[in-house]
Amino acid sequence: MGVGSTIVTYLVVPVTTATVLLLLMLKRSRKFQEVFSAHVFFPLVSPFFKSAFLGIRREIMQNLNNIESRDLELRLTDAIRVLEVGVGSGRNFDFVDRSIKYLAVDPNISVKAKFLDNQSKHSNVELESWILACGENMKDVPDDYVDAVVITHVLCSVLDARKVLGECKRVLVPGGKMLFMEHIGYPYNTWSLRLQRLVDPVWELLTCGCHLSRSTSNAIIESGFSELLLREVYLPIFPLLSRHIYGVATKSRS
Repeated sequence: MGVGSTIVTYLVVPVTTATVLLLLMLKRSRKFQEVFSAHVFFPLVSPFFKSAFLGIRREIMQNLNNIESRDLELRLTDAIRVLEVGVGSGRNFDFVDRSIKYLAVDPNISVKAKFLDNQSKHSNVELESWILACGENMKDVPDDYVDAVVITHVLCSVLDARKVLGECKRVLVPGGKMLFMEHIGYPYNTWSLRLQRLVDPVWELLTCGCHLSRSTSNAIIESGFSELLLREVYLPIFPLLSRHIYGVATKSRS
């Protein structure tokens, strides 16, 4: 065996062993998935994707500027009440141009410290409550309560996207708006979709539940909002994440 082959062997064996052990630990422990995704995986990969999302984040978040609160007290100060599902570290704060009262919903306690640190740097964002919960069950939020819901890169990871969308619609005031951005699966019967499905089991472990191949657009279209503006775009990023939808869904006023 040559020197080159020996070096490769010494590198491949420990790397392969470490990878297998990591995947086994992720598969055995949901808590470990939450900590790993929040403090290792997403901080490592986010810098490679962040710039590609900036334009869409800015476009959808600007819709907050056109909303008038149904809460008279908030209206007097030109503020609105916003709920975000799956807040993470508060990645959308940089695109909020007005005063908001903010409800944060996330099932992962590991992100709370980073979120609070980021929120403290945005004086226009007043935290009303941080709710440790899944989007499928936001029972601590009253019906017809918030002027807007923000949900970005979340429906790919939830257990029941349709139930989350139902909860988003429930907590919105009549005429309230849901702002969304999601990556989705490629069209049916394409090689790209087959590849997404092949990678999905490992990707799901690394990202604490994210699915590359989910058809989220259908769930949004069928969720019963009275108005829907939905756009599709292919972003210049990792191909399996390239296909995105974004837009605004409006709850009926009646």
